Amino acid sequence: MDFALHNAWSVPMTDDAILMKQVLDTLSPEERQVCIWKLAGFPTRDIADHLGISENAVDLIFAEAKRRVRKSLRQRDDPSDQDSTV
Repeated sequence: MDFALHNAWSVPMTDDAILMKQVLDTLSPEERQVCIWKLAGFPTRDIADHLGISENAVDLIFAEAKRRVRKSLRQRDDPSDQDSTV
């Protein structure tokens, strides 16, 4: 599942859409895919089967992605929050 790129002919992106794209861009392709599927309601087992990894690995990828998203949003709201761990 890929996102269509925003172009000059499309409807302007809302602030929320811009923020979502910026946040998703901080994730690895694997983290982004797992997040999209989890948020779409796919069960962990189905995601794991599709990716050829364990359910535990999916849960770990999702947990790391959520941590990175929270950090990205914190830094957006408070630029002085410059924790060096990604």
